[in-house]
Amino acid sequence: MGVDPDEIKGIQFNYADTTLTALHLRRIKLFTDVEKKKPDMKIELAYYNDIGLEKQAIAVEEAGKLFNTATGADYNKDKTMFSSFLAEKLQSDTVNIVSGSMQLIGNQKLDSIQNSFAQKRISKIEAALHAAYDSTKIKVLIPNKEVPENVGSRPDFELKCSMDE
Repeated sequence: MGVDPDEIKGIQFNYADTTLTALHLRRIKLFTDVEKKKPDMKIELAYYNDIGLEKQAIAVEEAGKLFNTATGADYNKDKTMFSSFLAEKLQSDTVNIVSGSMQLIGNQKLDSIQNSFAQKRISKIEAALHAAYDSTKIKVLIPNKEVPENVGSRPDFELKCSMDE
């Protein structure tokens, strides 16, 4: 079909990111072009994501925002000061940045933010698919969170193709 295999593998996001890039939109257009050229093919996007790793990234980012507001410093540039900030907030002698951030932000808030990010990604992908081809039948699938593809995965919409029976 004249398509670079890497271009059609899927769509990957960074943790805590929900923005569709030009690359994402180009790939969505490719997916719908394939769908138009191969109407007998069933095309799906399986959404994989290591939720635990994403929640860690969100926790550090959220705690980093609190650190920035309190100190005016950048948590990415001053890890020692950030760690001390977390230790003070948690009333602890020393703190691992990731676990301290998770403790500070709290699991309920992390679950809420992570779920919101996932829903935004899915709705943006679905909207872009319909914008590229209003009759698209491409569906986003959310496999069981226990599937091995989730382990270590950044948010990834993997293209799955099969022939309709």
